[in-house]
Amino acid sequence: MTDIIKFNQEHTEQPQENIKSIIKDLQDMTFKAHELSAGDLEVFGSLVSEELDRLFELLGMTELSITAEVKEALPATTIKEQLQDIYSLNDSMITGNPYHIPTYDDGTVIKQSDLADMNMNALDLIAELLGFELEEGATQLVQPQAEKPVSEMTDQEIYDSLPVEDKLNVDMLNKLHEVQNHVLRSGQTAVSMNQVQTAISILEGSLGVMGRVEE
Repeated sequence: MTDIIKFNQEHTEQPQENIKSIIKDLQDMTFKAHELSAGDLEVFGSLVSEELDRLFELLGMTELSITAEVKEALPATTIKEQLQDIYSLNDSMITGNPYHIPTYDDGTVIKQSDLADMNMNALDLIAELLGFELEEGATQLVQPQAEKPVSEMTDQEIYDSLPVEDKLNVDMLNKLHEVQNHVLRSGQTAVSMNQVQTAISILEGSLGVMGRVEE
């Protein structure tokens, strides 16, 4: 599981080649076609082919490469590879077992925040390969609740705004979290842990929340 997404942490002094820079090079070549090839179409075609091969390499579409050399020197990271990694990561979280709890290789439970971090890191790397940066918090996906956005409400305010039935569910959810913590501390069996986790998931689904709600 820990090897599903391979993040490149090394930064070289040279700016990383990306889709945007290659397209810019191709664009510049069209304005300097005669200067670069002295009017020789074959020479200009060869220059364009080299740029296209760089583009195919970065995309991971080597089957479209025009020259044979491209398959001998693939870049360390391609967009196709990153898309496959992020797909495989999310697909691995879903199994036919309703009690399945995703874990790392060492047995540590993969939390929702961990999955979100891995997805965002992969998307950041893909954006870097494309040649742009993603803006943090550019899109607000959480709808306002009561008279304030959820992000501006305290846990107590959220709890107070709930109907009586939902408050009872929240109380039960918090009790289940206490049981879950007890199970973790006491080293109970995985079956016990799965049963508690399933009950928590059902309650969270009925409340339309993800994660713990404090009273």
